[in-house]
Amino acid sequence: MLTQWDLLKDVLPADEVRQASPLAFLDEVIAGAPAGPVLCIGLPDEVRTKLTLGGRELVVAAWPSSLDPFLTADAVARRGRFPARRATFAVALVAEVLETCDDPAELLREIVRVTRPDAAIAGLASSLDASLAPRARTLPAVGLRLLLEQAGTSVKQIVPGPDAVAVAHRRRFGFADWPDPAADGFSSGNAEIKAWGEETGRRPALVHLRMLQFCGVYAWRGEPSGKGPTTWARKIASAKPKASAAAAPERIRTFALAVPSSPGIETELVIKAPESGFIARQLATTGLRGYEPDSLATMLAAADLAGEGTIYDIGANVGVFALVAGSCTTRPVVAFEPMPGLAATARAAAASNKLDLVSVEEIAMAAEAGSATFYASAVSDASNSLNAKHRAHSESFDVVLDTLDRYVPATGRIPAVVKIDTETTEPDVIRGGITVLAKHRPWIICEVLGSGRPEEIAALMAPLGYTYYRITDDHRFVPADQPAPDPAGQFYNWLFAPEPVGENFWERLDDWRGRLEKCAARAM
Repeated sequence: MLTQWDLLKDVLPADEVRQASPLAFLDEVIAGAPAGPVLCIGLPDEVRTKLTLGGRELVVAAWPSSLDPFLTADAVARRGRFPARRATFAVALVAEVLETCDDPAELLREIVRVTRPDAAIAGLASSLDASLAPRARTLPAVGLRLLLEQAGTSVKQIVPGPDAVAVAHRRRFGFADWPDPAADGFSSGNAEIKAWGEETGRRPALVHLRMLQFCGVYAWRGEPSGKGPTTWARKIASAKPKASAAAAPERIRTFALAVPSSPGIETELVIKAPESGFIARQLATTGLRGYEPDSLATMLAAADLAGEGTIYDIGANVGVFALVAGSCTTRPVVAFEPMPGLAATARAAAASNKLDLVSVEEIAMAAEAGSATFYASAVSDASNSLNAKHRAHSESFDVVLDTLDRYVPATGRIPAVVKIDTETTEPDVIRGGITVLAKHRPWIICEVLGSGRPEEIAALMAPLGYTYYRITDDHRFVPADQPAPDPAGQFYNWLFAPEPVGENFWERLDDWRGRLEKCAARAM
């Protein structure tokens, strides 16, 4: 099986670790291209207007999609064609369109048609999860390369841009994904990865691969290779595992995760998880201080104030919330995770760290008990779902379903705090537990996505009389009339409080935030 390293190692910068500056990157592409006009498709104004063209003609083009069917530009494509002759342009620059157009392969083939054989083709791309960019598809570097090479563009270089957390933060305040187009330096997440590479003696190409796994945007360049798939694309398509070779075991990442067990004291959990796992990879890089710290602090503050009962982590993945709750509280904790490998990781972590009050149920909570097909995301193990339309999936299998209304009376585990993150099926979990929620009124932390039927969540919760707060990094959360998706695409989790929160909650929240801020991770 080919790895990300196999698919990208020949196009990652090998000389020194860098973060792409969009203006400098594209100017370098233009300067190295033959004389002739430049085709510009979707490039942000703050970059396009500052390009160093050296007297070249700039043609601004647009490619309509079902999201933006009516566009104006120098050259608007109609029926999959730009109004230009074959081999017209010496340079083609692309940004913010491959992620939103209806058929990116069609657009790329047309770019190859209108560029010269010796042309330079380059662009800026986004690998943000669709929950951060709801109008766009996720386009990780491997996926982009496969698209480009299949369409006849030979990729020569891919350089990571700012990390996803930095990009999401900029989006929240209405800024463009990239910092000042001419700025140098590294985003905070990339700076940590760069430091990791220096400390461990990793080659620059491997450090760039790590950056790409966490980046929100990146830059790329290539050149036309003729009509049809490139040699690289044909080679990848024909690659087959050796019949005699046994499947290589999954490589395991082992790291120590600092958790705040009591004021002024930090303990460590030893976590072992597959290296391919997204959440475990992020935890190993940033620690708890870089993984939903505001939501974790909210859960712990709620646990301090809630009545007697159990903490439920529904959609646990590797069990981050459950393991933190098991370390920082004396309450019983139940994690629900239907994905076998993730459930096994959470169960092993609880056992090896002697968190005896943490148990893992390998089931999916839903609106009705029974069974259903579960879809393992082809994009990230953080977006597996019962919803087949949520992400492209790499595999599917049947899982056991249960409901809160059946599980709670059957086990006697009264919920005090409930965290729900099931990748768009949150309304089903609430519907299947509406009687329990009305009777016991636990504190609830719930993810609310645009594709997760937010209106249904609001309608189900309305009769229960909860107060809603979007969980952000602000000093105090602001109450809202009803939960809704974040238009900036950064803060998805909400606190549903059984009563309006008082000063005691804010004091507990500030305390846990301060303690989590010190919680890093270290490799073992």
